[in-house]
Amino acid sequence: MKKYWDMIYNEMKKLFKYTFPKKPEAFLLGKTGDELKKKDCKLFMYATTAARILLSQKWKSQEIPTLMEWQTKMFDSIDLVKLTYKIRNQKEAKFEKDWNKFVEYIRSNCKNLKTVAGLM
Repeated sequence: MKKYWDMIYNEMKKLFKYTFPKKPEAFLLGKTGDELKKKDCKLFMYATTAARILLSQKWKSQEIPTLMEWQTKMFDSIDLVKLTYKIRNQKEAKFEKDWNKFVEYIRSNCKNLKTVAGLM
């Protein structure tokens, strides 16, 4: 389990491009406090939720989710997030602001993942 959360934490440092304390309450409960920049909290919540969902899907097995599975889960959630923004009458610019770091991360770190063309 520690190996999995270390992997997620290391990827999130790449995603946000800064280091923050690795606290269980942030990753498991979403209590980020002042450790994260305010503008990154929403993306952090989606990223940790994706990690928890993957973990719960494999709870009966001995294997832990892979980095590729986490990246794919995050990528797949983008369409649902866009739909949520539309339902709440939030502008496309807000989506771009909240998810720009993830799109940049995908472009630079995930050559094997689906195309990111048309995301922004």
